Amino acid sequence: MNDWEELVPDLAESYGGQMPHPATNQEIAAAYLRAPKAVLREADRVAQEYQDGTARQPWGLLRHRAKNIHTDTANAETRVDRDKAIERAEQWIRTAGLMYDRPSEIEHELFGDTRTNPETDKDGEPIPASGQPPLAHYRDDTPLRNRILEHWADHRPAGQQVEQDAIDRGLRHQAERAALAPLRKAAIPPDNRPLEVRDGIRIP
Repeated sequence: MNDWEELVPDLAESYGGQMPHPATNQEIAAAYLRAPKAVLREADRVAQEYQDGTARQPWGLLRHRAKNIHTDTANAETRVDRDKAIERAEQWIRTAGLMYDRPSEIEHELFGDTRTNPETDKDGEPIPASGQPPLAHYRDDTPLRNRILEHWADHRPAGQQVEQDAIDRGLRHQAERAALAPLRKAAIPPDNRPLEVRDGIRIP
């Protein structure tokens, strides 16, 4: 395993030529001593996000994430685990999350918290506790959070269409019932006696 200082120049190149502040570099180096593989995974991820334009301060982002890295055990985050978690979250958005009408509700379901209202839904009702959210491990990943909310925003119109279709069906049903009401009333004799039917003719 290479010494951290040997890796910094290559990382700086992937971060647009930016070199880390000494204090930032020291914190990352300390995390690298604890868990070199995990820190390198994060460094590669930050490099990709920097290239995608979602990370403007790559060294600061790497320092923030490195603070939460404690070990290279089997439970440590891997790229494969992250990709699978994101895939599950985006699938949930396409099948169920598109019916939610507030970003904070999506954050609660997928990250385990919200930034605006962590305890109630759009109607002010308490949000029930659930199992471990699929992206709980990445709740501090701001670029990922933005990506997830953008994915929801792309699919929310389909959810709104489903809601509107349900409303339209309900209104049509009410209109049909209202139109039939006079006919039903006319079919009932004034004294409410049942009509006798003979040869297909109703006789009072």
